[in-house]
Amino acid sequence: MTDWLDPPIILNLVPTSFRLYVNADKDDHEEIVLLGEIKLKGRESVKLTTDEDFEKLEGILRLVDSGPEGPKDDKPIGWLTYCEKLETIDAYHAASYTLHVKIPS
Repeated sequence: MTDWLDPPIILNLVPTSFRLYVNADKDDHEEIVLLGEIKLKGRESVKLTTDEDFEKLEGILRLVDSGPEGPKDDKPIGWLTYCEKLETIDAYHAASYTLHVKIPS
């Protein structure tokens, strides 16, 4: 059973840039995605168990129209995903996080 007595985690994130993508393919449902870079608001901090500095991680916000197959209620559904640093001979990706939110039509 999940313990809901702990206080919620509140992150004050601010956008640094945004792009709007619209797929208007007539054979598929129109998809609208607002994709942006975000960062933690100044003077705030988050302690990570990885000892990384959260303020220096790349943050991405994806706001996606859930389309006709999405939930019918008015509540957005979203999740926060952390991706650890990847460093191999063939690839490199800095540690980052993505906040993905599906917004009902």
